[in-house]
Amino acid sequence: MPDVNLRLEELNKPSVDAGLLELRAVFDRFDKDSSGHIDRYELRLVLEELGKDPSDKDIEKMLADGDRDGNNLIDWQEFAGMMGHKVDAPMSSEDEDAAVLAEVFKVFDLDGSGFIDRTELKAMMASLETKSFRAPPEEEVDAMLNDADQNRDGKIDYEEFCKVMLEHQNWG
Repeated sequence: MPDVNLRLEELNKPSVDAGLLELRAVFDRFDKDSSGHIDRYELRLVLEELGKDPSDKDIEKMLADGDRDGNNLIDWQEFAGMMGHKVDAPMSSEDEDAAVLAEVFKVFDLDGSGFIDRTELKAMMASLETKSFRAPPEEEVDAMLNDADQNRDGKIDYEEFCKVMLEHQNWG
């Protein structure tokens, strides 16, 4: 479980580079079996999903270019290096979860106050609406706020947000 005891000052510090989180999501998409490595089969699948038709020679070259430790696999650090990012150590799942929660909280906290109020929660739910997802009615937004608002001040602070997100999500 990530450390949810971050203070508001820490939320405003640059946490994990958002580009690095996006890159990690791309790596995870390539890593179909969640092994922590991309093998030639996974590399081929993703390239085919992207509409490419790589030859065996293309796959071998891509693996050889990215594989720094010679195990015929590309791990997270090697992948990040291929994409121009230096990653000194693998990001732990707890660090990644905490970084994601902090970034999501910042998105919901539209005015940057350090709290999510009813108006912000309603606006975020409405912004997520698609053909397959309908924004919840006002009564459900109120129920969400009431469920998360442990100290009954009418808004959700970061700690309350993390608690409710971790209770309702499988973060790892």
